[in-house]
Amino acid sequence: MIEHNVYILGAGASKSAGYPLGNELLSRLAKDAKSSCELGRKEEQKRFETWMQEQQGVIPEAIRKSGNPEFILTYLDLGIAVFEYNIEKNGGNCFLKI
Repeated sequence: MIEHNVYILGAGASKSAGYPLGNELLSRLAKDAKSSCELGRKEEQKRFETWMQEQQGVIPEAIRKSGNPEFILTYLDLGIAVFEYNIEKNGGNCFLKI
């Protein structure tokens, strides 16, 4: 049977229950994937690690190495918002520079 884990990001209120803080989450997911018997989890972890390496020069190193997926996703969301704003403001002619 395939097990699924759900992680809820928050303000650390569940730390006392043994759940990881945001900056511990990516390393916890990597550890769980490596010890998993499910090939799919290992493959997904490898794909994520490859993607993160490919983001050098795109996502600042401090954000990539924070271990906090909330920082990474927020950075990407802000980049998309800036891009969309500039396209709207410049009539579709826009190059994104972050």
